[in-house]
This record gives sequence, structure tokens and C-alpha cells, in this order.
Amino acid sequence: MVAIHTFDPKKDKMVFVGYTEGSKFHRVVLPEHYMRKYGGYGQQVDVVERWREQGIKKVYLREMASGDTLISNVEDWTGPHSIKETWGHGPQYFLPAKFMQRVQKG
Repeated sequence: MVAIHTFDPKKDKMVFVGYTEGSKFHRVVLPEHYMRKYGGYGQQVDVVERWREQGIKKVYLREMASGDTLISNVEDWTGPHSIKETWGHGPQYFLPAKFMQRVQKG
């Protein structure tokens, strides 16, 4: 496992965003990470670029509130359903949850 960090300009510090394991990226997302405007989650552009450089193929987001896991392909984060926007935490790609596979807890 390799920890992934990025600089968050709003917090003015490096923050942990998740970890890689083989060709997978894993992240735990809290309710406050959900972007209602887009109906999904965001990830800093530099992290998505590192996924590609490191050969990451799948992204696993585990929702703390529901316990469900949302699975997507790396290409989905820059594809036609993604939204590139900046909301103070640096440039991010947002991917609506409806374009991810939901695996329910249990």
C-alpha cells in the first residue's frame, strides 16, 4: 500500500486522500465530501494524474455513512460525465455517483 497526499490550498497543508494497492485506489469518504451540486465526489486533478502515471485502473470510494463502496474506472474521472471545477481546494474532477457502480455493505 502506498499513501497518496496532495496539497489543499484552502487548508494550506498536505492532506491524505487515500492509498493505492496494486492497480486500485482506495479512499474513505465522509458525508461532508459529497458534492450535492454534482451528486457525487471530487478528487484533485493532480491525484487523478498520478493514478494514470501509477497504472491505477479502478477507484474505490467507501462511504462512511452508508458503508457502501462506489467503484469507477480511472477514465471516468476525466470522461464526458466528469466535471472539472475549483471550489477552493484546488482544481478537482467531480464524478456523479450515478456513474459509479454501488456495492452495498454486506
